[in-house]
Amino acid sequence: MPSTAVQPVAAEYRFARLRARLQRQGDELLDFAFGSYRPAPPEQVAVMLAETAGTALDTATDAEMSLLEEDLTAMLNREYDLEVPPGGILATPSGRAALSVLVDSVVRAGDQVLTTTPGYPVLAELVAQRGGRICEARLDPGRDFAPDLQGVAAVDRARIAFAGVNYPNNPTGAVATPEIVELLRTGIPDNALLFNDATYAPLVFQGAGRSLLESEQLELEGRRTVELHSLTKPFSLGPLGMALLVGPESLIREIRRNSEYRWAPLSSLTVRIGRCCARDWGYLCRLRAELAHRVARLRVVLEGIGFRPFPTRAGMHVLCDTPSALNGAWLGGAHEAGEVLLDEWNLATVTWEETDAGYLRFSALYSDRDLEALEDLRGRLSLEYAS
Repeated sequence: MPSTAVQPVAAEYRFARLRARLQRQGDELLDFAFGSYRPAPPEQVAVMLAETAGTALDTATDAEMSLLEEDLTAMLNREYDLEVPPGGILATPSGRAALSVLVDSVVRAGDQVLTTTPGYPVLAELVAQRGGRICEARLDPGRDFAPDLQGVAAVDRARIAFAGVNYPNNPTGAVATPEIVELLRTGIPDNALLFNDATYAPLVFQGAGRSLLESEQLELEGRRTVELHSLTKPFSLGPLGMALLVGPESLIREIRRNSEYRWAPLSSLTVRIGRCCARDWGYLCRLRAELAHRVARLRVVLEGIGFRPFPTRAGMHVLCDTPSALNGAWLGGAHEAGEVLLDEWNLATVTWEETDAGYLRFSALYSDRDLEALEDLRGRLSLEYAS
């Protein structure tokens, strides 16, 4: 019977722990956990860094912030056909900062919060720190990774105050199909705040479903919805990046007030870079094509070895079923499979444990050297599956 419990706060961020381990692995590492390839940022950003680096020490003016919001509003309209109200965007230093201030603004101790699995642990950990009660919905691979809300106890579903989803999804690469949108519309209480982590929205290369705010104009009309968008990942900005919380003006106003206690004002350089990226439509088109190609190459190699990748419609990863046995040795799930691949074959992946063995995630930000070395494992790895 599904249950709800306050989740403990993790002792250490799992991806920081994995990165530290991979750094100790040595030069023979095949890094398909995070990948070593980084797309170059837009050329104008490089020029800006060379010519106006000193503005990193200047606080952005109100006029600069207003121009940034205008450019971001135009970008959201161009990319997703969104009509964002004035004051409906909050620019933040990063996605984690955005999640932190959002949870701090809307979640209270004892609130029932829906999260999905597999997924990044940040939202659940932040909710736990606020004293929220987490109920998890499994993403169903047989239904385009729709959340299995029926697997959540009815009494827990009825109490949901905040529902956090992630489409386009990481790690599955799924997008929000009309069926998923309808499931969210009918399966979550009308008064619950719906949050969508849309960090990978610019990186959809198969199908639609890039923004739930886009859907809100039709199927989700009337529901309070806030969405996270990012310039950091698609534009390869690293610590110079920016994320956006987008939603109803009244809610964004409340979060904005809270944000004044969370981080220093953005620098003039950060704002200039954000405006440059928001206007560069051609870069996103080229990046989508490049990632689609890299994903396709990776899928061919994985299938040739014997892995079972799921369809990848967005993002920069390929998700695979976990084999039940490797070279005749039984595996006890995704985490054990990941350990064996890393210890015995220097092959680094990210793992998610599930009741049905779980998943292995391969990054499409591989180096050519690593992809060639991965292909050399064909015939050396024998994978077996329970079904």
